[in-house]
Amino acid sequence: MKLAGFQGRVGLSQQGALAVSLAPRAPRLVKLEVADAGPGAADSQVATRGHSTAHSTGLGLDIVRRAAIAAGGDLVVARSPSGGMLAVVTLGLAEG
Repeated sequence: MKLAGFQGRVGLSQQGALAVSLAPRAPRLVKLEVADAGPGAADSQVATRGHSTAHSTGLGLDIVRRAAIAAGGDLVVARSPSGGMLAVVTLGLAEG
């Protein structure tokens, strides 16, 4: 599975260690968690366009955040249990 917005994070992770989970959150919401064991992202601005802690363009997580908001959700970035980065994306499910 390719998670385009998280692709840069995989490169920073130790040996590509990546944990992904998907679970229902509430009626009509789903939660996607992506955690790595890399150097982490302590800066709360890491999901802001143009901001990077890894000498990248700083676009990937901003695109994920904007897509999540457009789908009725959000993106929250924190430190993972292994000390890397944890990205929690909440998405609204389409009616149907």
